[in-house]
Amino acid sequence: MKTFMIILLVIVAIFLVWYIVSFKGVNKDKARIIEQQINLKVGSNVVLSSGIHGKVSKVNKETVEIIIDKTKNITMTVERYCVSKVL
Repeated sequence: MKTFMIILLVIVAIFLVWYIVSFKGVNKDKARIIEQQINLKVGSNVVLSSGIHGKVSKVNKETVEIIIDKTKNITMTVERYCVSKVL
C-alpha cells in the first residue's frame, strides 16, 4: 500500500510539472499576440490568422484596414484579433 501511494504521488507530481510548463508557454504567446494587436501602426506588415499578408493602412478602435495588393488597390477591413503576426 505504501509503494502504491509513492507511485501515485510521483505520477501526480509529474502531471503538475507538465501542466505548469505547458500552460506557461501558451500564456506568453497569448500576451505577445494581444500586445502586438494593441500596438498596430500604419505601415506595419502583418499576417492574418488566415495566412493573408498585407500592410496596415488604417487603424480603428476594433478594426484594421489592410492593403493586400497596392497595384490593384485591393484593401480589406478585418477585426484586430485576426492579426496573428506583425513582421
